[in-house]
Amino acid sequence: MVWQTAINPVAALELLATGAWQGAGVLGPEAFDPVPFLDLLKGEHASPWEMQERAPGS
Repeated sequence: MVWQTAINPVAALELLATGAWQGAGVLGPEAFDPVPFLDLLKGEHASPWEMQERAPGS
């Protein structure tokens, strides 16, 4: 459980440290491109993810 909680901020910090994510001031996660983050999770950190499209109410 600790790994699943810690991997997201670790990946975000890596993207900030490498300059893949940049910005000034206080920015929420919505301000950044999600693709590098999701690619890093799936690749280097072996934390697979998936998305399921569902109709409202299902």
